[in-house]
Amino acid sequence: MSTHGGVRLAVPTVLAMLATLLLGGAPAAAAGDGKPRILDASPSTFSPNGDGVRDRLSVRYSLPRSGPVEFRVSSVSDFQPFTVSLGWKAAGRHTWTWDGRNPQGRVVPHANYTIRLRTAQGSAEGWATVDLKFQPRTSVIERYGQHRRAVTKVYPRSRAVRDSVGLQVSVASGEVQRGHFVVRSAAGRVVVRRVVASLPRGSREPWQRQLTWDARDGQGRPLPPGRYLAYVSGADRAGNTGNSKPLPLWVSKDRLEWRKETQQLLPSTTQIELDAWSDAKDPWDFYLCGSVTQSSRLLGGLTHRAGDCPATETWRTSDLAMSAHFLPVPGAVRGVAALRVAFAGEPTDRRAADRGTLTAGGDRRGAVSSDKGARTAWVERPDYGQGQEGGGRDWDRVPAGAYWTFSTGGDDAFDVGGFTVDLRYLAVADQ
Repeated sequence: MSTHGGVRLAVPTVLAMLATLLLGGAPAAAAGDGKPRILDASPSTFSPNGDGVRDRLSVRYSLPRSGPVEFRVSSVSDFQPFTVSLGWKAAGRHTWTWDGRNPQGRVVPHANYTIRLRTAQGSAEGWATVDLKFQPRTSVIERYGQHRRAVTKVYPRSRAVRDSVGLQVSVASGEVQRGHFVVRSAAGRVVVRRVVASLPRGSREPWQRQLTWDARDGQGRPLPPGRYLAYVSGADRAGNTGNSKPLPLWVSKDRLEWRKETQQLLPSTTQIELDAWSDAKDPWDFYLCGSVTQSSRLLGGLTHRAGDCPATETWRTSDLAMSAHFLPVPGAVRGVAALRVAFAGEPTDRRAADRGTLTAGGDRRGAVSSDKGARTAWVERPDYGQGQEGGGRDWDRVPAGAYWTFSTGGDDAFDVGGFTVDLRYLAVADQ
C-alpha cells in the first residue's frame, strides 16, 4: 500500500495513474457506470468555411479504460454518415478536433450533427451545428390587409402626410456581426445604404431591426416613380456572408389625401361570424347563451335576445346576445385611421325598457348603450382598421376596414335596424 496526504492507495492504482499521466492523458473523470463521456463539444455552432473563424469543432471526452476509440458523425438530413478511427487511447481525458469535412476532404452540408463516441466500454453522444449560411430576411411590417405577395407602394409626393413604409430585417439566430440595408433602383443604382447595428456578442436571441423607408433621396426629394428592390447584406460572427431575398417596393407618382366618409348600413348586410376574428368572443373564452336572428319588424335588422344559460353550463358562460360586423374599406391604403359608429333601433317588446350596446373598433371603454339609439366617440386606430395579413393565406386575410359589435344582456331583447359608420383614412388622391 502507498500513502499520500493521509490517504492509503493500492500500489496498482498508483501505477495506473502514473501510466496514464506518462501517456499524455489525464486521470479519467469519476464515472460510476464506467462508461465513456463526452465532456464538451465547442463551439456548438462552427463554420468550416476556411476564414479562420470558428472553423473547427473540439470534442473533449473521457475514457474509463484504455482501448480503441472512434467517432461516428451522422445527421437527420440527406447525409452519408462516416466514422473516424482514432486508434488506441489511454484512459483519461482527450480532445478530438473535427474540421467539418468528411473522409474525402469535402466540407459537410449546413445541418445539425450527432457526434457519437464509441469504445469497447460503451458509447456517448454529443451534438454540433455546421453553419455555412447567413440568411437575413427583409419583410414589410404592415401590409394593411394586402397579400404578402403584393408589392408595397410608397407615396413620397403626398402633402397630407410624409408617407413611408416600415420594414423589418431579421435573422433566425443572433451573432450578427455587421449588415447593410440597401435599396436599388430597377437600373441597379444604389439609392439607400444604411449600416444595420448588430447584437451583442454571445446573444442567442432572434435578431431583428425595424427600419423606415420614405422613398426619398439624401436631400429629402422624392425618388423617381418605379420599381425598387430592398435587401440586407451582411455577415455573422462565424464569418458567413449573404444577402436577403430582394423585397420589391414601388414608388408611386400619386399622392395620398385624407378622406372622411359616412355610410348608412343594414345590420344584416355587415354581419360576420361572431368568432371570425375577435378573441373576445372566442368560444374557448366563454359561451354566449343569447341568440341573434333576423328582425321580423325592421327590414334588414337583427333581433338580439339575451338568454338564460343551462344549469349544466356553469363554466365561462354569458347571457349575452351579440353580433359582429365588418365593413371593408379597400381605398384605405394605410388602413382606417379613425372610426365612429351609431345605431338606431328599439326594444323587441316596445313596452319594455330594454337596451342595446354598441362597441366600435374594439374600444370597450367607449361602448354606448341606449333603448333607441346612440353614437360612439371617434376611435383612433381601431381593431382591424389596419387589416390582417393572415399568414399569406387568402382565406384568413382581413382587408383594412371598420369593425364593431352589438349586444344585449340580462333578460333584454333588442332589435337594431341600422348603423351609421363614419370613417377617416388616407386614400389615393383623384387625378
